[in-house]
Amino acid sequence: MSSRTFDPNKITVEDIFRAKEERRRRLAKLPLEEKIEIVKRLQTVPAKMAENEKLIFESFLRVCSDFAG
Repeated sequence: MSSRTFDPNKITVEDIFRAKEERRRRLAKLPLEEKIEIVKRLQTVPAKMAENEKLIFESFLRVCSDFAG
């Protein structure tokens, strides 16, 4: 990982694919038990995202109550 400041305006498609490949290599080296733990944690993400999305939308509707009407 680089210590230079991240500037999202300067990121390229090549940067994204290079990072993806580096991550794939790092994950490939992990022991099976760690990979299983990662998968278990990732399986909880959609439920948590849905819960957060519901809270955000409910807050939005409180602020903009005439949005649906």
